[in-house]
Amino acid sequence: MPKENSLDHFVRQLTRSPGSSTAGGNPAHSSRIQKYMLERSENQDAHVSYQEEQILLNLIRTGDLEALQESSAKGSPENLQRLGRMSDSPLKQLEYACCSFVTLATRAAVEGGLDADTAYSISDVYLQRLAKCQTPAHILSLLEEAKFGFARAVHGARQEKTRISYLEQAKNYIATHLNGMAREIGVNPSYLSRKFKEYESMGIAEYTRRSRVQAARNMLKYSDADISAIAQYLCFHSQSYFGAVFREYTGLSPGKYREREKVTDFSAGNNIRHTDQ
Repeated sequence: MPKENSLDHFVRQLTRSPGSSTAGGNPAHSSRIQKYMLERSENQDAHVSYQEEQILLNLIRTGDLEALQESSAKGSPENLQRLGRMSDSPLKQLEYACCSFVTLATRAAVEGGLDADTAYSISDVYLQRLAKCQTPAHILSLLEEAKFGFARAVHGARQEKTRISYLEQAKNYIATHLNGMAREIGVNPSYLSRKFKEYESMGIAEYTRRSRVQAARNMLKYSDADISAIAQYLCFHSQSYFGAVFREYTGLSPGKYREREKVTDFSAGNNIRHTDQ
């Protein structure tokens, strides 16, 4: 006879008839569950389905803020009546529902790429705030905030991983082309890198960044190309990253630099500032 695992044992304990008695059993507990299930069936109380639950959790798992916003806009107050009856107190009912959601959302966020320590810290903060809620309206507001809070955290974590991926690709590109440069001039790559830094007081990667920023300055000053097009042309992985690097070297955003330095009259021999019409 196959050995019964703990889950099978638990299910059997919950579903056995009230009259049965085995060591360690609790017939009264089983009876209450069966009575509650019968009441729900007679009252046609439908519970939120597992599929519906997973749709919401998947939006958090993927950090899909836009879809989550649409889902919230279409939400129905009737959903709050489909959570089962966890308490006869409306306040406790919502408190238990919010606590359950935060627990599930924490797991979904970790599955979506948010590091566990951050996810559990977010969970702790929401539960601490939940303990201080005094009205159903406060709990509902916190519940809505938690949905988007977890989703934003996952969204940010995914963006950061994408950024790191871009940086790794950039470093690989530089390393590959360093080998190519070294082959072209007939020296060892590490020797070339060391000598370059010795004479230029910066590494090849830093020199490349400075050169790209200088090219961007010229394009902003002498062309009408969109800032996004300049960022793409100079191989910055996003306009926001381009802006951050440009500001690091110039102290100005690309837009502010163009406003200040734009040459609009080449025949005058001086720098006439560009002004928007």
